Parts: sequence; structure tokens; C-alpha cells
Amino acid sequence: MRLPDTPADRTARRQRLVLRVCAAACVATIAVLSLLPADQLARTGANHALEHFIAYCGTAASLVLAGGRDGRRWPAVAALVLYAGLLELIQHLAPGRSPGLPEFIAGSAGALFGTLAASGALALLLRSRFAGLYRL
Repeated sequence: MRLPDTPADRTARRQRLVLRVCAAACVATIAVLSLLPADQLARTGANHALEHFIAYCGTAASLVLAGGRDGRRWPAVAALVLYAGLLELIQHLAPGRSPGLPEFIAGSAGALFGTLAASGALALLLRSRFAGLYRL
């Protein structure tokens, strides 16, 4: 027997949808930025590896938060690491771009760090006195 839908359930579903859209946007943005020709790419001025670390860290964190308490974290990390490798390999198709092992390692480390940080934050949030406000 299924219980009736409560306003809190609807809010939780909306929150999860927003987080999933954000996670998908992060994944798509990484692909676009990874495959843009070099002359069309605006750089931040930071080291390329640091840019990769930050991008994959944020993407992993958004994937963990989108998964909520039921999310499978380690398959997401593995998928992001494979994604980083694939994008680095096909970068040679973009004019002026070339694959780089340091960028792949930085992206993979960012995916791992983002997953660990977001998992810890989510665990703290769910155990905190505010857990009733967040129904992730």
C-alpha cells in the first residue's frame, strides 16, 4: 500500500530534479570546454591541471548530491574518471588541442576529492539537526 504524496515528498522530488539537472549541466559543460578549439577557449589564468581538478571536483560533488542518500557514489567516480580519459583522448580532434596525462590525473583526482567531500557533507547534513529540512 502506497502512502499519499505529502508536500515534503513533492519538495524532495523537486530538489532532486534540480540537482540532477545541475549535475547533467556540469557533465555537458566539461565536454564542451574539453573539445572547443584552442583559439576559442577562454582560460582562467590558472594552471590547466588545476582547472581540470576544480571542474571534475564540482561535477562529482553535484553527482553525489543529486544521488542523495541512496546515490551510488563509486560508480559515479569511476564513470567520471573514464569520462576524463575519453575526453583527453579525443581532444586531438579539436584544432590546437592535445591530450595530456597531467590533466587526466588532475581530473581524476578532482572526481575523487569531490565525491569524498560531498559524501562527507551529505552525511553531516543528514545527521544534523537540520536533517528534517532537507529530504535529499
